[in-house]
Amino acid sequence: MTVLVIVSAFISAVAGRALLAVAVSLHLFPEGGVSATGSWTRQVTDAWSLTANLGVALLFGYAFAIVLRSAVRTRPAAWDLKLWPVACTMALATGSDGGTAGLTAFALIVVVAKAVSLRLTSADRRRPRNAVVATTAICAIALLILTFSYQPLHPLLASFTGRSDPLSSLSLDSQEPLGRFLAFAFDNAGADAVVVRSIRPVGTNARELDVVPYGGVRWAGRTIPRGATAQGALRLSDEACAKGALRHRIPPVTIVGLEVRVETLGLVRTQRFDVSPSAALYCG
Repeated sequence: MTVLVIVSAFISAVAGRALLAVAVSLHLFPEGGVSATGSWTRQVTDAWSLTANLGVALLFGYAFAIVLRSAVRTRPAAWDLKLWPVACTMALATGSDGGTAGLTAFALIVVVAKAVSLRLTSADRRRPRNAVVATTAICAIALLILTFSYQPLHPLLASFTGRSDPLSSLSLDSQEPLGRFLAFAFDNAGADAVVVRSIRPVGTNARELDVVPYGGVRWAGRTIPRGATAQGALRLSDEACAKGALRHRIPPVTIVGLEVRVETLGLVRTQRFDVSPSAALYCG
Protein backbone atom coordinates (compact mmCIF):
# COMPACT_ATOMS: atom_id res chain seq x y z
CA MET A 1 0.00 0.00 0.00
CA THR A 2 2.82 2.43 0.81
CA VAL A 3 4.37 1.97 -2.63
CA LEU A 4 0.97 2.45 -4.27
CA VAL A 5 0.47 5.68 -2.31
CA ILE A 6 3.86 7.05 -3.43
CA VAL A 7 3.28 6.19 -7.10
CA SER A 8 -0.29 7.52 -7.02
CA ALA A 9 0.83 10.74 -5.36
CA PHE A 10 3.38 11.32 -8.13
CA ILE A 11 0.94 10.61 -10.96
CA SER A 12 -1.82 12.74 -9.44
CA ALA A 13 0.62 15.61 -8.82
CA VAL A 14 1.59 15.58 -12.51
CA ALA A 15 -2.06 15.45 -13.58
CA GLY A 16 -3.07 18.23 -11.18
CA ARG A 17 -0.23 20.49 -12.29
CA ALA A 18 -1.16 19.89 -15.93
CA LEU A 19 -4.75 20.95 -15.26
CA LEU A 20 -3.59 24.05 -13.40
CA ALA A 21 -1.27 24.87 -16.31
CA VAL A 22 -4.33 24.82 -18.60
CA ALA A 23 -6.13 27.10 -16.13
CA VAL A 24 -3.15 29.49 -16.20
CA SER A 25 -3.27 29.63 -20.01
CA LEU A 26 -6.94 30.63 -19.75
CA HIS A 27 -6.13 33.26 -17.08
CA LEU A 28 -8.17 31.36 -14.48
CA PHE A 29 -5.21 30.82 -12.15
CA PRO A 30 -2.12 32.92 -11.37
CA GLU A 31 0.98 31.90 -13.28
CA GLY A 32 3.18 31.88 -10.15
CA GLY A 33 0.91 29.25 -8.62
CA VAL A 34 2.21 26.37 -10.71
CA SER A 35 5.92 26.77 -10.18
CA ALA A 36 7.73 23.58 -9.25
CA THR A 37 8.70 24.80 -5.80
CA GLY A 38 6.22 27.59 -5.16
CA SER A 39 3.00 27.36 -3.22
CA TRP A 40 -0.28 27.32 -5.16
CA THR A 41 -2.31 28.76 -2.33
CA ARG A 42 -3.73 32.26 -2.38
CA GLN A 43 -3.77 34.53 0.63
CA VAL A 44 -7.00 33.91 2.55
CA THR A 45 -8.80 37.20 3.18
CA ASP A 46 -12.46 36.14 2.85
CA ALA A 47 -14.75 33.17 2.33
CA TRP A 48 -14.26 33.22 -1.44
CA SER A 49 -10.47 33.01 -1.29
CA LEU A 50 -10.77 30.21 1.29
CA THR A 51 -13.15 28.32 -1.01
CA ALA A 52 -10.80 28.82 -3.97
CA ASN A 53 -7.92 27.34 -1.99
CA LEU A 54 -10.15 24.47 -0.88
CA GLY A 55 -11.15 23.79 -4.48
CA VAL A 56 -7.53 23.47 -5.64
CA ALA A 57 -6.67 21.26 -2.66
CA LEU A 58 -9.60 18.95 -3.40
CA LEU A 59 -8.59 18.88 -7.07
CA PHE A 60 -5.27 17.34 -6.06
CA GLY A 61 -7.02 15.18 -3.46
CA TYR A 62 -9.52 13.59 -5.82
CA ALA A 63 -6.94 13.16 -8.58
CA PHE A 64 -4.81 11.26 -6.08
CA ALA A 65 -7.75 9.19 -4.78
CA ILE A 66 -8.88 8.20 -8.28
CA VAL A 67 -5.36 7.17 -9.32
CA LEU A 68 -4.93 5.20 -6.09
CA ARG A 69 -8.27 3.42 -6.52
CA SER A 70 -7.33 2.44 -10.07
CA ALA A 71 -4.04 1.02 -8.78
CA VAL A 72 -5.79 -0.90 -5.99
CA ARG A 73 -8.29 -2.45 -8.38
CA THR A 74 -5.48 -3.94 -10.47
CA ARG A 75 -4.33 -6.07 -7.53
CA PRO A 76 -5.15 -9.83 -7.58
CA ALA A 77 -7.71 -9.49 -4.79
CA ALA A 78 -10.95 -7.68 -5.54
CA TRP A 79 -10.33 -4.46 -3.62
CA ASP A 80 -12.05 -1.11 -3.83
CA LEU A 81 -11.32 2.28 -2.28
CA LYS A 82 -13.62 4.98 -0.94
CA LEU A 83 -12.68 8.20 -2.66
CA TRP A 84 -13.76 10.97 -0.30
CA PRO A 85 -11.78 10.02 2.86
CA VAL A 86 -8.54 9.71 0.87
CA ALA A 87 -9.28 12.85 -1.17
CA CYS A 88 -9.98 14.95 1.93
CA THR A 89 -6.87 13.65 3.68
CA MET A 90 -4.75 14.43 0.63
CA ALA A 91 -6.28 17.90 0.47
CA LEU A 92 -5.19 18.52 4.06
CA ALA A 93 -1.73 17.18 3.25
CA THR A 94 -1.26 19.65 0.40
CA GLY A 95 -1.47 22.46 2.93
CA SER A 96 1.50 21.19 4.93
CA ASP A 97 4.78 23.09 4.72
CA GLY A 98 6.99 20.03 4.25
CA GLY A 99 9.45 18.51 6.70
CA THR A 100 7.81 16.93 9.73
CA ALA A 101 4.35 18.16 8.72
CA GLY A 102 4.73 16.61 5.27
CA LEU A 103 5.85 13.24 6.64
CA THR A 104 3.00 13.25 9.16
CA ALA A 105 0.51 14.03 6.40
CA PHE A 106 1.90 11.22 4.24
CA ALA A 107 1.63 8.75 7.13
CA LEU A 108 -1.96 9.89 7.71
CA ILE A 109 -2.81 9.22 4.06
CA VAL A 110 -1.46 5.66 4.34
CA VAL A 111 -3.47 5.06 7.53
CA VAL A 112 -6.70 6.43 6.06
CA ALA A 113 -6.24 4.51 2.82
CA LYS A 114 -5.67 1.20 4.65
CA ALA A 115 -7.90 1.49 7.71
CA VAL A 116 -10.83 3.58 6.47
CA SER A 117 -11.12 3.45 2.69
CA LEU A 118 -9.74 0.07 1.57
CA ARG A 119 -12.45 -2.55 1.38
CA LEU A 120 -13.30 -5.76 -0.45
CA THR A 121 -15.63 -5.38 -3.38
CA SER A 122 -19.04 -6.93 -3.06
CA ALA A 123 -21.38 -7.98 -5.82
CA ASP A 124 -24.47 -6.85 -3.87
CA ARG A 125 -23.08 -3.45 -2.94
CA ARG A 126 -25.76 -0.82 -3.43
CA ARG A 127 -25.15 1.93 -5.90
CA PRO A 128 -25.54 5.48 -4.62
CA ARG A 129 -28.95 7.02 -5.10
CA ASN A 130 -29.52 9.34 -8.02
CA ALA A 131 -30.24 12.21 -5.63
CA VAL A 132 -26.88 11.72 -3.92
CA VAL A 133 -25.05 11.60 -7.25
CA ALA A 134 -26.86 14.73 -8.51
CA THR A 135 -26.17 16.66 -5.30
CA THR A 136 -22.51 15.68 -5.37
CA ALA A 137 -22.19 16.73 -9.01
CA ILE A 138 -23.85 20.10 -8.35
CA CYS A 139 -21.57 20.77 -5.37
CA ALA A 140 -18.50 19.80 -7.39
CA ILE A 141 -19.48 22.08 -10.29
CA ALA A 142 -20.21 24.98 -7.90
CA LEU A 143 -16.84 24.49 -6.20
CA LEU A 144 -15.02 24.47 -9.54
CA ILE A 145 -16.82 27.65 -10.62
CA LEU A 146 -15.92 29.43 -7.36
CA THR A 147 -12.34 28.17 -7.59
CA PHE A 148 -11.61 29.23 -11.15
CA SER A 149 -13.70 32.43 -11.21
CA TYR A 150 -11.76 33.87 -8.27
CA GLN A 151 -8.68 34.94 -10.22
CA PRO A 152 -10.49 36.73 -13.09
CA LEU A 153 -12.50 38.77 -10.58
CA HIS A 154 -9.55 39.28 -8.18
CA PRO A 155 -6.90 39.97 -10.81
CA LEU A 156 -4.19 41.73 -8.84
CA LEU A 157 -1.27 39.97 -7.19
CA ALA A 158 0.62 42.13 -4.71
CA SER A 159 4.24 42.10 -3.66
CA PHE A 160 5.72 44.40 -1.05
CA THR A 161 9.16 45.48 0.15
CA GLY A 162 11.18 42.45 1.28
CA ARG A 163 8.98 39.81 -0.37
CA SER A 164 9.20 38.20 -3.83
CA ASP A 165 6.28 35.75 -3.56
CA PRO A 166 3.58 36.99 -6.01
CA LEU A 167 0.76 35.04 -4.36
CA SER A 168 0.87 36.56 -0.90
CA SER A 169 1.57 39.83 0.78
CA LEU A 170 4.33 41.28 2.85
CA SER A 171 6.52 39.26 5.20
CA LEU A 172 9.08 41.42 6.96
CA ASP A 173 11.17 41.36 10.09
CA SER A 174 8.99 43.37 12.45
CA GLN A 175 12.09 44.66 14.24
CA GLU A 176 13.45 46.32 11.12
CA PRO A 177 12.28 49.93 10.70
CA LEU A 178 11.41 50.78 7.11
CA GLY A 179 11.72 54.56 7.31
CA ARG A 180 9.03 56.58 5.60
CA PHE A 181 8.32 54.28 2.63
CA LEU A 182 6.63 50.96 2.05
CA ALA A 183 6.95 50.05 -1.63
CA PHE A 184 4.48 47.77 -3.37
CA ALA A 185 3.80 46.39 -6.84
CA PHE A 186 0.63 45.08 -8.44
CA ASP A 187 0.73 42.43 -11.17
CA ASN A 188 -2.41 42.08 -13.28
CA ALA A 189 -2.84 38.30 -13.57
CA GLY A 190 -6.48 38.52 -14.64
CA ALA A 191 -8.22 37.99 -17.95
CA ASP A 192 -8.70 41.68 -18.79
CA ALA A 193 -7.31 45.13 -18.10
CA VAL A 194 -7.79 46.49 -14.58
CA VAL A 195 -8.83 50.03 -13.66
CA VAL A 196 -7.75 51.05 -10.15
CA ARG A 197 -10.50 53.05 -8.48
CA SER A 198 -8.90 53.60 -5.07
CA ILE A 199 -6.18 52.38 -2.72
CA ARG A 200 -6.67 52.53 1.04
CA PRO A 201 -3.96 51.57 3.56
CA VAL A 202 -5.27 49.87 6.70
CA GLY A 203 -3.66 50.24 10.11
CA THR A 204 -2.92 52.62 12.96
CA ASN A 205 -2.71 56.23 11.76
CA ALA A 206 -2.93 54.93 8.18
CA ARG A 207 -4.82 58.10 7.19
CA GLU A 208 -1.53 59.99 7.57
CA LEU A 209 0.00 58.14 4.64
CA ASP A 210 0.18 59.31 1.05
CA VAL A 211 -0.25 56.70 -1.69
CA VAL A 212 2.47 57.62 -4.18
CA PRO A 213 2.56 56.19 -7.74
CA TYR A 214 5.85 55.53 -9.49
CA GLY A 215 6.15 57.28 -12.83
CA GLY A 216 4.00 60.26 -11.83
CA VAL A 217 0.65 58.73 -12.89
CA ARG A 218 -2.05 59.06 -10.24
CA TRP A 219 -3.69 55.88 -8.99
CA ALA A 220 -7.38 56.85 -9.26
CA GLY A 221 -8.52 55.77 -12.72
CA ARG A 222 -5.18 54.19 -13.62
CA THR A 223 -5.41 51.28 -16.06
CA ILE A 224 -3.13 48.26 -15.64
CA PRO A 225 -3.12 46.16 -18.84
CA ARG A 226 -3.31 42.38 -18.60
CA GLY A 227 0.10 41.00 -17.69
CA ALA A 228 1.48 44.43 -16.73
CA THR A 229 2.91 45.64 -13.42
CA ALA A 230 2.28 48.93 -11.62
CA GLN A 231 4.41 50.15 -8.73
CA GLY A 232 3.87 52.59 -5.92
CA ALA A 233 4.57 53.30 -2.26
CA LEU A 234 2.95 54.30 1.00
CA ARG A 235 4.76 57.38 2.26
CA LEU A 236 4.86 59.47 5.41
CA SER A 237 4.97 63.08 4.23
CA ASP A 238 6.84 65.97 5.87
CA GLU A 239 3.49 67.49 6.83
CA ALA A 240 2.43 64.30 8.61
CA CYS A 241 5.72 63.97 10.46
CA ALA A 242 5.47 67.60 11.61
CA LYS A 243 2.52 66.67 13.83
CA GLY A 244 3.70 66.36 17.42
CA ALA A 245 1.27 63.58 18.32
CA LEU A 246 2.55 61.49 15.44
CA ARG A 247 6.24 62.10 16.12
CA HIS A 248 5.91 61.02 19.75
CA ARG A 249 4.10 57.78 18.89
CA ILE A 250 6.32 54.69 18.53
CA PRO A 251 5.89 53.58 15.82
CA PRO A 252 4.08 56.55 14.27
CA VAL A 253 2.26 54.40 11.69
CA THR A 254 1.59 50.65 11.60
CA ILE A 255 0.33 49.06 8.37
CA VAL A 256 -1.63 45.80 8.55
CA GLY A 257 -3.15 45.72 5.09
CA LEU A 258 -3.98 47.38 1.81
CA GLU A 259 -7.46 47.56 0.25
CA VAL A 260 -7.60 48.12 -3.51
CA ARG A 261 -10.85 48.78 -5.32
CA VAL A 262 -10.60 47.68 -8.96
CA GLU A 263 -12.82 47.36 -12.02
CA THR A 264 -12.36 44.44 -14.42
CA LEU A 265 -14.65 42.49 -16.76
CA GLY A 266 -17.29 45.18 -16.15
CA LEU A 267 -17.43 44.52 -12.40
CA VAL A 268 -16.04 46.49 -9.44
CA ARG A 269 -14.36 44.44 -6.72
CA THR A 270 -12.31 45.16 -3.60
CA GLN A 271 -9.14 43.17 -3.01
CA ARG A 272 -7.47 43.14 0.39
CA PHE A 273 -3.81 42.29 0.86
CA ASP A 274 -2.75 41.59 4.44
CA VAL A 275 0.61 42.77 5.71
CA SER A 276 1.80 40.05 8.07
CA PRO A 277 3.60 40.76 10.28
CA SER A 278 2.57 44.38 10.29
CA ALA A 279 4.99 47.01 8.93
CA ALA A 280 6.09 50.03 10.97
CA LEU A 281 6.86 53.36 9.28
CA TYR A 282 8.85 56.00 11.13
CA CYS A 283 9.46 59.70 10.77
CA GLY A 284 13.12 60.55 10.48
